[in-house]
Amino acid sequence: MKERIEYLDNLRIAMVVFTVAFHTIRTYAVWWWYPVDVPETSAVLTPYISIFLAFGMNMFLLLSGYFTPVSYNRKGLKNFHIARIKRLLVPLVIFAAIMPFLLYTEFVKNVEYQSVGFREYFIQYFLGFGGKPENWHNPIWPDFNYGHLWFLEYLLIFGVFYSLIRKIRDRNGLQDKGEKKSFPRFHIILLFITALSLVTFIVRIWFRMSEWTFFFLVIQITFAHTPQYCAFFIVGILAYRNDWLHQIPERTGWINVVIAVGAMIFISILNTIIPLGSSVLQTGFTLESFIYSIWECVLATSMAISLPFLFKKFVNHQNKALKKISKYTYLIYIFHVPVILFIQIAFVNIRLHPIMLSFIVTLLALVICFILSFLVRLIPYAKKNF
Repeated sequence: MKERIEYLDNLRIAMVVFTVAFHTIRTYAVWWWYPVDVPETSAVLTPYISIFLAFGMNMFLLLSGYFTPVSYNRKGLKNFHIARIKRLLVPLVIFAAIMPFLLYTEFVKNVEYQSVGFREYFIQYFLGFGGKPENWHNPIWPDFNYGHLWFLEYLLIFGVFYSLIRKIRDRNGLQDKGEKKSFPRFHIILLFITALSLVTFIVRIWFRMSEWTFFFLVIQITFAHTPQYCAFFIVGILAYRNDWLHQIPERTGWINVVIAVGAMIFISILNTIIPLGSSVLQTGFTLESFIYSIWECVLATSMAISLPFLFKKFVNHQNKALKKISKYTYLIYIFHVPVILFIQIAFVNIRLHPIMLSFIVTLLALVICFILSFLVRLIPYAKKNF
């Protein structure tokens, strides 16, 4: 029986709720292209997108990094990768097979492409063999992508690198001696933020946020965010080795809560001056991009400290309902984007305020995803691996 860390299980539940809300709000906020769109937009919702983009996936990767050594230690090299193939690669491949059909239904809604058949779309636009059109509507080219399951691809890649490093360390007698380092002091945290901000800014001179680069057709990387993703995955591993999440100092925790709240207020104010979807914030050798890179790393780091601190302090227990929900968080994540899109298509002619629509769609998506997850886990294979 695996020992559960209840406040981290609760944190993962909260992160999944934040993620569902994020993919819902992107439709109704002032931001870039998205498969379902409505005329109403709300600048009130837009800062949430920036806030989640700054900390959301970094928090997920920190938690994933935290539990990676646990899995490796328990299963060993071979079974570690077998388990990840079943848990990560299988749903990734299934979703990749479905994506052309989902994206084609949206593709042909564009007047310019209504006469394009599926075969032509698949070869020329989905796989990209036809060359990128000048007026391409999507920030991703070619149209081939894993949707929100890019996260699983990153976990697979990070898992391979982690196992290689562990293998090299073990072969050279560099196993962990059990010595734990104390929680990083303020100057170490500041150095981490500074270095990560600079790397993020430099990378974004050439690579815009949400711009995906493809390798060998099936590997997709977003360079603009990858330095942060790598950094927080590594921090998660170090947090496990040194037991950092369980020993965040009270003073450090509260300071980072204040910093996180301040960063959220700052970006909300900035949105009234420079729209947060503006390219000047997302790429280029500009002061705006530099400030935005610093802001992202400050918020991501402060949230990585304050969220585990707050959940351990105030939500360090689970009732039966939370225990049940925590078993379904992974499947809810897998299902949530298609479910959201279908709900939003059904609601496209309903005229409500974007905030109200966001709340209703998020709630419905969570309920439907929970039901789907429950049904899928009735399958023995799914219950064992998901």
